[in-house]
Amino acid sequence: MRDLFDEDIVTTKFEPTPRQNKLLQLMFLDDIDVDFVKTTMNITDDELKRMVEDLVKKGLLEYSSDDEVELTDEAIYHITSSNLDLF
Repeated sequence: MRDLFDEDIVTTKFEPTPRQNKLLQLMFLDDIDVDFVKTTMNITDDELKRMVEDLVKKGLLEYSSDDEVELTDEAIYHITSSNLDLF
């Protein structure tokens, strides 16, 4: 079994898209629901679902229940350490 600190293991940093950044910012600023996000961002259910799944894969969101996601520590660090304009 490989050690997690092997030199040849490469980690990739994923940069969210501008729309994904907006979703992360909304989630950082307040507890929001699906309808609020769809209205605010003018997106469909399918677009939101794809965006959430992509952010989960990137490690920026995680499921806290079957139908609820939350920001990961990495997402919070990304929002607070980057030069993003918070609403």
